[in-house]
Amino acid sequence: ARLSHENRNVKTDTDYDAIDNTLYAWWFKRNDDHEKSGCQQDFEITDYDAHYTMPVSEKRIYLTFDCGYENGFTADILDTLKEENVTAAFFVTQTFVRDNIDLAKRMKEEGHLVCNHTVTHPSMPSKQVEEQKKELLSCEQYMKENTGYDMDLFFRPPKGEYSKRTLQIAKDLGYTTIFWSMAYL
Repeated sequence: ARLSHENRNVKTDTDYDAIDNTLYAWWFKRNDDHEKSGCQQDFEITDYDAHYTMPVSEKRIYLTFDCGYENGFTADILDTLKEENVTAAFFVTQTFVRDNIDLAKRMKEEGHLVCNHTVTHPSMPSKQVEEQKKELLSCEQYMKENTGYDMDLFFRPPKGEYSKRTLQIAKDLGYTTIFWSMAYL
């Protein structure tokens, strides 16, 4: 489901200094039993509207791609997705959008989600609260101003590094944080 910019609820009164900023690095554990993979469980990420799998009533795979840079494969990936009538979510940095305006537009025009992976791809817990907000808001603003399309309100923490505080900031800005349960180079 796409979250709309028009009806997003931005929370502005959170005391972020009171929220733990311990750095966690996302991990998952595959299994051979065709069950949901295990993951980091130091705290309940869903309390922060963060997920690595989504509850569904049918078996479904969500394809996500991190686009911190373009290594020459994105157009081919988009061609294959179009040929197979499959949509995906692309987590893009501002630099990716800047350097690949046509690809970012194509993603939206072909029905894919184009989601936030920040401006500069930093370890978010290492940044001050206002810097974290700027990383998210500036990336989405850049996307809108330079492609004409709204960024979809999903966030993937760069490097898989996060804290309770960073997840709360993203949630307060109207984002759902999405991790992963499988990964390939």
